[in-house]
Amino acid sequence: MFKLLHQLLATQERLSRINQATSNACKAPGCSEDQLEDLAHALYHCNGNNGIGIRCIDAVKTFIPNISIEKALLLQFEVEINMELAIICFLAIAWMNIWRSRVDGKRPLLSSVKGEMESQILLWRTAHSYDNDILFLELLMDSLCNTNDPTY
Repeated sequence: MFKLLHQLLATQERLSRINQATSNACKAPGCSEDQLEDLAHALYHCNGNNGIGIRCIDAVKTFIPNISIEKALLLQFEVEINMELAIICFLAIAWMNIWRSRVDGKRPLLSSVKGEMESQILLWRTAHSYDNDILFLELLMDSLCNTNDPTY
């Protein structure tokens, strides 16, 4: 999250800006080559993400209707304090999964995101101290995975 919040992830746009790449175009599998790869594209707009970034923001919009990808990327949103950790964790897990897949030259899978979220929920349950956060994370995960999409 530190690299994301400080815009230090190695997107093609950033690499091009610091003279480490010749092009700022997205190179992700499944994406058209003429798209600028900035953070919003890499984690939300890119067709190579199988729609996972869009689904994540849509799930968060259940609780924060006016959130945009730009505000989400900077964690600039107003929410009840008891929902804050769950939403940040939800976004972090999804974005980390998307980013790792992109770095590996693969397309992210919704099942991988769901598996990582279930692991976090299990970890919080063993700590016995995050009951409200577990509920909100489960609600977000249900919103994310509530689909008839055969790729899930």
